[in-house]
Amino acid sequence: MIAAYEGNLPFIFVSYAHKDSREVFDLIEKLAARGYRIWYDEGIEPGSEWPENIANHLLRAEMVLAMITNDSMESVNCRREINYAMSKGKPLLSVVLEKTEIPAGMELQLSSQQSVLRYNFTDEVRFLDKIESCSYMDPCKIDPATDIPDESNAQNAESTVTEKKKPDIRIAAGLGIVLAALLIFFAVSQNKSTKEPPEQTGPAVTTADSSTVSPDSSTTSADSIAAAVTDTSSDTVSEPDSSVKTTPEPTLDPRWIYSVSTDEESLTYTFRSGPVIVMPISWKGKITVMEENENFVFYHESSRSAWQIREGLSNGGELFSLCYSKTQDYKHLPSYSELGRNAEEYYYLMFPTDMPGYMENDRIFDEYMQMWQELNYVESHSSFSMN
Repeated sequence: MIAAYEGNLPFIFVSYAHKDSREVFDLIEKLAARGYRIWYDEGIEPGSEWPENIANHLLRAEMVLAMITNDSMESVNCRREINYAMSKGKPLLSVVLEKTEIPAGMELQLSSQQSVLRYNFTDEVRFLDKIESCSYMDPCKIDPATDIPDESNAQNAESTVTEKKKPDIRIAAGLGIVLAALLIFFAVSQNKSTKEPPEQTGPAVTTADSSTVSPDSSTTSADSIAAAVTDTSSDTVSEPDSSVKTTPEPTLDPRWIYSVSTDEESLTYTFRSGPVIVMPISWKGKITVMEENENFVFYHESSRSAWQIREGLSNGGELFSLCYSKTQDYKHLPSYSELGRNAEEYYYLMFPTDMPGYMENDRIFDEYMQMWQELNYVESHSSFSMN
């Protein structure tokens, strides 16, 4: 295989599924033989931060060559690379290597980009010529008459031959430095033992004693966060009573003050104003709730977080809303379920007309879809209690 390009000149970023490696590598070699600078993830050094390295090369790339197959469309990483590249305005050429079932969201994005269908070409030279006809490719082609050889890429190619010798040289140099340091240390220690006054009596105060810092106090990590909610003074983790909980901070609207209870089958939110919202117990730990625009909204937590990071959306992942009204105007809504009323107002559930789950991650979207399909459980089990 050719070495992945690591220089500073314009290059092509190849996005592909590893299951397609054989066909993709063959195409990479043919394009490289035509004089193109190409980077692909076989160029990532072992032990490096994979997402950071991928993102860095995507940002630096002149264009993206996306290899589209059924396997790549099932790959979260491939779809993420395409989404990230397009969000950064990178030119993209999709090479469809086989007849592929493309998810609707991805199809919408790729529809605005150039594409080449491999299975429409019986002649490989014409197929390569078609790829090469894309104007995005032009800056990435080496011009032997004007290009100055890029040292970093030359060194990268040379390192593949000599990398086995370098560790031995580094080890020998390191051992020499350590040996020299030990000799200096013993010489200084010997000198101090003859010149320093006798050790004085009394308590010794050291820098370590006077400025000890706990590692947890200087850094914040997943482990330190976990430690913060764990009782480290005993061998057990203290957990609140899961049968009945009260909301730690009352909301501004007294209608939405609630308590939470669980049993073997259900997770229940009981509101002081009367609504009793019952959800499957499997939803525990998967939802987040917010008071928004006078409504009380139940979200799929993973979808909402992912949409906030991806698009800055605050309402992604909505499952349903608990609402109230002085009248019954809500009956004009396309999707709602009545709960009941108190002396002042009606309460009802409102469901979104689309499915705002996060589609770019299969695990998150599958979890959202499972909860979406269980909304009928919420509708049939929820009620209204006259306090």
